Amino acid sequence: MTWGAYTWLKKMARLDPVSGLFVESLLLSVMVVALVLYSDGGIEVPVGLTVIDWSLLLSCGLVSLIPLALFAFAAKNLPLSVMGLLQFVLPLTQFCVAVIFYGQIISFEMHVAFLVIFLGMILV
Repeated sequence: MTWGAYTWLKKMARLDPVSGLFVESLLLSVMVVALVLYSDGGIEVPVGLTVIDWSLLLSCGLVSLIPLALFAFAAKNLPLSVMGLLQFVLPLTQFCVAVIFYGQIISFEMHVAFLVIFLGMILV
């Protein structure tokens, strides 16, 4: 439900995808700073990181930014029914990768979940 609400908000927002991501990031940054200041634990930087480690750590933002920007663009241009159908693709892809490439043992509950998701795709 939350991802559906997020998709609906993205569709209804009057901002372009880049501006929308900027506003989201700004709001989340304010909340994270408030959380860090409020919490007792603080945040510790790992010791002994190399330049490559720091580069990889800092590039994580781009790795998540690109799919979010593509999602925001798609949410603006595709009908909600298509976006809803596409929400089923990721769990099915993860399930197939786990079974085919990682040899995941499939329990009865996993079979049921897969069938429910697959039936949902067919119904949509």
